[in-house]
Amino acid sequence: MAKVCAVCGKRLKLLDQNVKFTDGYVGEECYQKVGMKNSMSDINWANTHSITEIAQAIQNNETIDTKALLKAAKDSNNAEKQQKIDNILNQFKEAGVTDTFGTKKEINALPDILGENEIIRYATSGLVDGNTILMICTDLRIVFIDKGLVYGIKSTEIPLDMVNSANYEKGMLLGKISIVNGAVTTIVDNVNKNTASKMVDIIKQARLDLINKEKQPVMTAKTEQTLSDKLKALKSLLDQGILTQDEFDAKKKQLLGI
Repeated sequence: MAKVCAVCGKRLKLLDQNVKFTDGYVGEECYQKVGMKNSMSDINWANTHSITEIAQAIQNNETIDTKALLKAAKDSNNAEKQQKIDNILNQFKEAGVTDTFGTKKEINALPDILGENEIIRYATSGLVDGNTILMICTDLRIVFIDKGLVYGIKSTEIPLDMVNSANYEKGMLLGKISIVNGAVTTIVDNVNKNTASKMVDIIKQARLDLINKEKQPVMTAKTEQTLSDKLKALKSLLDQGILTQDEFDAKKKQLLGI
């Protein structure tokens, strides 16, 4: 099927220059009207934007500086990520984290791994299978992060409610942490002996906190809505003259438990 410029409707021949947007193609004659030249930045920008945007720019006689727009978007993303990293580092400080040796790359990857409202309870560095990792205990899970030089980021996790046991051993200089999850035991070696014991204690406490939280009764919106519905229905009966004001007041007090 032949391509058609989504702005002017002109049929695009096989050798005609064009740029692909999210919802169609724009021919050279149209995209040049906004200052685009089919450069790499033009192509990358168009791939994430719609025909409507370039059509409006043409109509308003505006230019689209895709290079500047992409840079602004990148700067915004970097600023947002840095803000998340700063928040994580503040949580580290509040949690009393003291050993993150050799895990700068892992820390920088945390904004893409942790949930928006996930709370860091503790963190420490160590070795798993000979690789340096960052071990984090949050209010929901234990996460092991290894950002290798070749394969990129590797992240594994154990939900707190799936932890069967957590133990540590202390040597002369370093410690070791063992986390049992079903038939799987994860061993973290070369852990600072002081942070090893603290990590295990916090894992146990975080697990208990999560279990207790899940047991707490929660007032559902449905229950609240039911009471609201009853009051509205009662008011409707009053408005219709079915109930007197005294009857309405009595029923209302009964519903509210007054």
